Amino acid sequence: MKETIINLLESSWKIRKELCESDLPFPELLKRLTSMKNEFFDQINLDSFWALLNSNPEVKKVVDDFNKSRYPYIVSKFLEKGRQEGYIRKEISLEAAMIHLTMYQEVLMKPEMQKKTNNELIKELMDLMLYGLAGQAIGDQTE
Repeated sequence: MKETIINLLESSWKIRKELCESDLPFPELLKRLTSMKNEFFDQINLDSFWALLNSNPEVKKVVDDFNKSRYPYIVSKFLEKGRQEGYIRKEISLEAAMIHLTMYQEVLMKPEMQKKTNNELIKELMDLMLYGLAGQAIGDQTE
């Protein structure tokens, strides 16, 4: 199981990195990245994953490495492309984006969210993650 998880993390990283470094337009990049969400979790038992993560320092190190060094790279490439094409506000810092995306990641990793029946809810959460409740930035309307 340990080798399977490490291999899945590595292959997932490689695919996401290649996508974020590609010339795909931002809407297509977003579509592909969001459709990949179940790829990892469809292949493993989530309870076993958490048990292994909590009991195996090698697996924990790989996951921590991904979260600390690789994930920010993917997010920065994603933000850069979204900013260049006018989809993401330029004033949003990488740090704020990382915190924001991590909050959603934590929700999406819950076992009840990994069930196939939640696809519509997941699409709504992805929309909220990207566009917020207002759907766009709210400027200062006071004059």
